[in-house]
This record gives sequence, structure tokens and C-alpha cells, in this order.
Amino acid sequence: MIDAWRQLSLAIGLTTLLACGPDIEAICEDFVDDCGDLNDVDACVERGEALEQESEQLGCDAEWMSYLDCVDQAASLCETELTCGPERADVEACGVVFTEVD
Repeated sequence: MIDAWRQLSLAIGLTTLLACGPDIEAICEDFVDDCGDLNDVDACVERGEALEQESEQLGCDAEWMSYLDCVDQAASLCETELTCGPERADVEACGVVFTEVD
């Protein structure tokens, strides 16, 4: 579940780069609805904003956008780590750090 949380956090950061996409809070609400009890909307929003800032500082916009496209097409936000593994690896290779959420 923690890996799904980290995966969604990245997706949230990416979403804010798109003017017509949903906002971070909406994505976090969907994630908590889909993925259950160990997740908190406020913590998700905070994490998403931090990842967004990190990606912008590192110049990873193309990697973020590719990852977001994959997440948007995923059947479940709980499974994006599996279904979007290559896109996540590209983001990580760019320097964005996914950390464990306690």
C-alpha cells in the first residue's frame, strides 16, 4: 500500500502541470477512495506538492507528463506502480526521489 501511496504522490505532482487536469486534492480524494484506510487526503496533497516542486527544480517536465499520461489511463490508482513502472523509472532517473511514507 505504501508503494501505491508513493506512486500516487508522483501522479499528483504531475497533474498540477496540466492546466485542464484535476487538482491535487481531487486526485488525492480519488486515491483515498480507491485505495483505502491507511491514506490521508491532507498528507497526500502535501506529498504531491513536494514532488511537484522537486520535479520542476530538476527540469523533469517531460518525464512527469509521460508518467501522468500513464496514471490517467490506469484502471486503478492503487495499481499505478505496476502499470506505470517504466514511466516511474524515467522520473526517478531524472532525480525525483520517492520516499517511504510512515
